[in-house]
Amino acid sequence: MSFLFDNYLGEMICGGLSGLAFCVFGVFVLVMNARDRKKAQASMGWPSVEGKILEQHVRVDMTSDEDGTRVSYVPEALFGYAVEGSSYTGKRIEFGMEPSFNVREKAENFLTPYPTGSTVTVFYNPENPQEAVLLQSMRKKVVGLIVGIVLLVLGAFLIIYAGIGLIKVLFP
Repeated sequence: MSFLFDNYLGEMICGGLSGLAFCVFGVFVLVMNARDRKKAQASMGWPSVEGKILEQHVRVDMTSDEDGTRVSYVPEALFGYAVEGSSYTGKRIEFGMEPSFNVREKAENFLTPYPTGSTVTVFYNPENPQEAVLLQSMRKKVVGLIVGIVLLVLGAFLIIYAGIGLIKVLFP
């Protein structure tokens, strides 16, 4: 009986801690989403300068798990620009989640507007000229919002479930 009690109590504590971790990560995702949305909105008032695409390529990311290996293709563009005589480089095309595709051709198509050596308009933060973007928008704002909410709900469910289990064990 004592082993079952200890085992069940341990499961409830682990479940509650897992729920807390889900909640914390959900809040983190929501805060990052709100921060990026705010930055994208603020960038609408940022000044612009002419810049140049220094290089662009598709990075290949591979992740493995018990289901096998997944490959994703991440388009990256490095651009240079100057503000008040100081030179800077940037790589953020727009705010939000980093673009990632499961087909290389889609990643390459994403980079079509940014061929190496081409001239681009760079929008920079006047308070911090090192912060710059090529597009005054935000990628996948709904996805971040949904992921954050789902993590919060799942975390809350686990915490409530663990709490009810603990109450049943401690006060039969």
